[in-house]
Amino acid sequence: MFDMGLLAQSIVLAAQDYQVDSSPAFLFVSYPGLIRAELHIPEDLSILIGLALGYADMNHQQNRYRSARRPIEDVVHCIGL
Repeated sequence: MFDMGLLAQSIVLAAQDYQVDSSPAFLFVSYPGLIRAELHIPEDLSILIGLALGYADMNHQQNRYRSARRPIEDVVHCIGL
């Protein structure tokens, strides 16, 4: 699972380098039977995560939301450096 998370992160970062937006979501794989049938994925392979790739509509309300952020010093602590 850790390796798949790193792979997903790498795909998201590579997509951003090409100005392609992304959204990883477990919900995309909530119906593995449908995904298997549509994409011809055999039963011996696991479906772990879905990645949506495309272009964000920055005029849409959901893409304009920005949550409050805590200062990094409040959440990251380096010991022994």
